[in-house]
Amino acid sequence: MDICGTASSKGDPSRGISAWKPPFPRSSRPKRDTEEVEFPREASGCWLSTPRGAVSFDVHATPAVTVHMIHSPATKPSLDARWPLDPDIEVVVTIDATSRTVDDNQVKISYYDREGRELAVAWLYLTCVEVSLDVDWSRSGRVKSKGKDKDKAKWTWGPDGQGAVLLVNCDRDSPGAGGTDSGQADIRTPADLQDMSVMLLRTEGPSAIFAEYPVVLHVPESDADKVRVFHAVRGDAYPLYKPVLGPDKLSYVLDQAGHGDSTFYVEGLAFPDRGFSGLVSFSASLLEVPHKDSPGTPIFTDTVVFRVAPWIMTPNTQQPLEVFVCRMAGRRMCRAVRDFLYAQTVQAPLEVYSEWLSVGHVDEFLTFVPALDRKGFRLLLASPNACYKLFKEKQQQGHGEATQFIGSSGARGWDVEGWDGSSGSFPQRCIDWNRDLLKQELGLSEQDRVDIPQLFILTNSRADALFPDMQPGFINPPRPPGAAPEGAMAQQRRVQLSTQRPGSAVCVLGTELALDVCGNADFGEIRAPIGNADFGEIRVPVGNADFGEIRALIRNDDFGEIRARTTPGQRRHRSHRGPAPSPLPSGEVSLDADVTRSGAVSRTLLDKASWTWGPDGHGAVLLVNCDRDDPGAEGLDNEDSAVRSYNDLQDMAQLVLRARGPRATFAGHRLLRHSVTEDNVELEMFKAVLGGSKLSYTVRPSRHQHESVFYVEGLAFPDVAFSGLVSLHVTLLESPGKGLLESPIFTDSVVFRVAPWIMTPNTAPPLEVFVCSVDKNGEFGAAVGALAERAQVPLTVCPAPQNQQDRWIQDEVEFGYIQAPHKTLPVVFDSPRDRGLKDFPVRSILGPDFGYVARQAPEGTSSLDSFGNLEVSPPVTVQGKEYPLGRILIGSSFPREGGRRMAKAVRDFLVAQKVQAPVELFSDWLSVGHVDEFLSFVPAPDRKGFRLLLASPSACYQLLREKQEEGFGEAAMFQGLDRVPKPTINAILADEELRKFNDYAQSCISWNRDILKRSLGLAEPDILDIPQLFQSNADSEAEAFFPDMVNMLVLGRHLGIPKPFGPVVGGRCCLEQRVRELLEPLGLSCTFIDDFFSYHVLLGEVHCGTNVRRKPFAFKWWHVVP
Repeated sequence: MDICGTASSKGDPSRGISAWKPPFPRSSRPKRDTEEVEFPREASGCWLSTPRGAVSFDVHATPAVTVHMIHSPATKPSLDARWPLDPDIEVVVTIDATSRTVDDNQVKISYYDREGRELAVAWLYLTCVEVSLDVDWSRSGRVKSKGKDKDKAKWTWGPDGQGAVLLVNCDRDSPGAGGTDSGQADIRTPADLQDMSVMLLRTEGPSAIFAEYPVVLHVPESDADKVRVFHAVRGDAYPLYKPVLGPDKLSYVLDQAGHGDSTFYVEGLAFPDRGFSGLVSFSASLLEVPHKDSPGTPIFTDTVVFRVAPWIMTPNTQQPLEVFVCRMAGRRMCRAVRDFLYAQTVQAPLEVYSEWLSVGHVDEFLTFVPALDRKGFRLLLASPNACYKLFKEKQQQGHGEATQFIGSSGARGWDVEGWDGSSGSFPQRCIDWNRDLLKQELGLSEQDRVDIPQLFILTNSRADALFPDMQPGFINPPRPPGAAPEGAMAQQRRVQLSTQRPGSAVCVLGTELALDVCGNADFGEIRAPIGNADFGEIRVPVGNADFGEIRALIRNDDFGEIRARTTPGQRRHRSHRGPAPSPLPSGEVSLDADVTRSGAVSRTLLDKASWTWGPDGHGAVLLVNCDRDDPGAEGLDNEDSAVRSYNDLQDMAQLVLRARGPRATFAGHRLLRHSVTEDNVELEMFKAVLGGSKLSYTVRPSRHQHESVFYVEGLAFPDVAFSGLVSLHVTLLESPGKGLLESPIFTDSVVFRVAPWIMTPNTAPPLEVFVCSVDKNGEFGAAVGALAERAQVPLTVCPAPQNQQDRWIQDEVEFGYIQAPHKTLPVVFDSPRDRGLKDFPVRSILGPDFGYVARQAPEGTSSLDSFGNLEVSPPVTVQGKEYPLGRILIGSSFPREGGRRMAKAVRDFLVAQKVQAPVELFSDWLSVGHVDEFLSFVPAPDRKGFRLLLASPSACYQLLREKQEEGFGEAAMFQGLDRVPKPTINAILADEELRKFNDYAQSCISWNRDILKRSLGLAEPDILDIPQLFQSNADSEAEAFFPDMVNMLVLGRHLGIPKPFGPVVGGRCCLEQRVRELLEPLGLSCTFIDDFFSYHVLLGEVHCGTNVRRKPFAFKWWHVVP
């Protein structure tokens, strides 16, 4: 409650709170004629003008009202004492119960002078109503009202989490329906309701209030096509279920509000997927509608959040309910399915290697079965080695002539003696790769898996099961888009040993080799001398499955040959015929980038395949190469696959591939440099070896070159379907023989994050000022130039041929930057408005070391798509959460039919940058609808380092009343302007229609004030109210009554403010004088620029007609913790 009007802010920032029910003097209650009853427009009443000479006040209220005094502890009085008139003291009232009648609660505030005389009394009449939106936020199966410490607008995971759950209504309860229930816009059976979530909207209070203050249920535009809501209303015999929200229905005005609970049923229409997190919010708002043509201003909103339930798979270990058989075709699972599986969130996907198979399904070599011990299951893996071992045992037992496929007509018979094993080695290596991956990612040990005998034959370089595969079905989950595959870097690789013939394998420096000893031995001891490695000799007893492998971590840099030998135990089995030497050529393969963010590529022990935020984070950074270093080029550098200049390389990130080892190793193996499918449109390599449709590139190390340098450029900014993460890999492939598919034996990965586009606030130092030269704005341009000269900032004038008489340069572009450890690049963001200035950013700004990005609005543009509707705050901290780069502010509409909102493509782009979390404000009440019409930021030497300036009709009315009381009621506006009406102070104050409209405008600004205080962590002393009046146009939208002084140009401490042409009192414009009194104590210099005919009458001001490129933040964006 504003008890001080617009007095200047001061006082101790450390604050306490006192709450009590002050007595209300019965004899002093005012008598009000019912015809004069007027519902309060704000909690603090309308235009409060603090009486002259008042130094203290006290508060009295009726019994149901509790008054909370938020204050500095040093000023706290006793409960019956008066409070000092200090703007740092806030008065907040709460009411215990809903009202039975209109205005049944009153608050009286009395003002006193130094002698204790009562100077004036302010009355406030309150009507308390209840508006509550409730769902099953506790996940108990029934709707509950929220607890005191529960936030219905938040959804959290875990056993102690909260938030409602929503099912996709994807069954078909009515047999006669043509599709799923979610595809029907009506409810056809009672069973359909059981698939929906219940939402209760409770409204209590006098019916007369809800006639003027409607209750609106609404859904954000971005969520509307994901849900449908039905309202249960009374019918003649049965309830009727009316669709009220959903696709193309953003809001619903509640009929007969104030009569208790209204029941709604909510159904999901879409599963979580790429571009849809699964979270959906609904809000119930109480609107103030000052007159029938206004859109209404929200004065209270209650919000609930649902999460759409994910689709969940069940493993083989679950109890079966029903069996289905079907046929599948297709070489690769489609991307839409993979994205869908990943988006369900609750079953983290894992990618395994199945391309070696002819069909390519993982269920051809693995499955799970339940077990009574250990983890409750076993992993079954197809095993050619196990099959060979079994056949050898049967051969030694005298069954060598036993034939395969007995009783199967048309099948070729094979006997045990006929097996030479030539086709088994390649499939076994591929299965072993997956075995190591599954052990690592599922936390398995050797005891958790069982080898199932299985042989494969090769057809067209890929494997098919020789006999029916004993593996049941399994499904291959996808990999998160843009992230490094979890299985891409198997740091341990399994090597099979044989006592029948020598084996060989390649070992990459820094990896582990798991030697499968138990595959060929049942007991004994194995001794593994590790050549030049510094581990010495390792002895491991054999015969226990827990010790079925040896890990040899290669640390040597000599790249000599490493051999592992098996040694017969004391009790030799007759099938073990002695040592099996296994030569292991050692080599180094690594992929390195600037993971430490130092500005240079270096070797590191950090996990290159992950990317983490914060000052202690790690991960490489990639710039979108969106400038044009070659003046002769037509487009951006990243649109051209050729590198035309050395400067172009400076915009790219270096990637170093190191490959060292014996030449023979790389003669028999192939280095494959590759990206993943989801990322191929997001990056491109120097010499165009990767990017677009090029997913892989073979690297051939030379005799004298151990390092290959690649340059990586980004092609796309983070956006709704692209997280910004890009993974690159190098894989060493082994060729088992001519005509056979290669199998991976080692992969190293690096993850980049594409640098976000970052805005700069008014408080950042200016580097360049832009203004347009158009007809009849020469004096304005000269005034801006003079201000820029005083601020020592270069001025760039966009000439008429380039702007085509479009003067609104602020609306066309927004200047920002992108940054990597090695380089910072300014980038201009081109708005989708595309009027006369549409070619200016590309023709005049894009160039060497100056980038460009744009977003279009396929659905069509509105005034809210102009970038006067795009601002950013200075750095702030909100309840301990730091926003070191500030928060983006955009104007929007209250969700309603016909409401204007910034284009979805622009909003999605801004959100996806992550580092300046956007805040949506209510600006659709304005004719133009831009946030710069009612707010701005200026630097300040104290507190948070800035002040938020808000346009204030309340402050303007208070100032005009003061001047009227001083005897200047006949002072007129707009002196010196030809052919402009010149209303006096008296006339303005007597204009009831103007007062009511500004009452409405003030309520809209006050709603935004509360949002800004919560979202930016501001207190009242951080805000300055700038006097401003608004007038209604023919569509009941607000336009500035006189030049809007908040719409100013900020160049450091120099401010270019629209000249208001206010009433002249004592030789000075009283509006200019009040603004100087507010801003000059902060060390700011105020210059008032005449923009009346050149901009104001065209619905814009100084800020709209100028633009500024500013210095980037010193703070590095990768230190942010989003």
